Amino acid sequence: MATRISLMRSVRQREERERIGNLVSPLLRGLLDIEQKCLLRLSRAARASDQTQIALNSVVRAQKLDGSHMLEVNEEFSNVLWLQKEEKPAVQFLQNVLRNRDSTETVESRSHYALLSSRLVGFCYSQPGLY
Repeated sequence: MATRISLMRSVRQREERERIGNLVSPLLRGLLDIEQKCLLRLSRAARASDQTQIALNSVVRAQKLDGSHMLEVNEEFSNVLWLQKEEKPAVQFLQNVLRNRDSTETVESRSHYALLSSRLVGFCYSQPGLY
């Protein structure tokens, strides 16, 4: 997985050097999305293997890419915080994500926000003294 991410980053950086102004080519957008998906997958696998530092590094790199999967990235970041026993920051982060929702939501993102809301309730329910 690390090799794939490295290759994706290399191609993306080359494409970014050839970019004109703020224009993002479809190829660059696709590369950003694929690299972000790979980083999310790596973070989830690291979390499952109890490799919290690798999970954190991967999800932070995915956040910096600013691709189209930011909702999933934010959810994964909250999961990594929870794994590191940072329950209160994880809940606060999810609350901020839900509070700052995009006004141009798709049906898919609305259902994802609903799942995040239910997860937030589950977090608070499992940790009664948290809030």
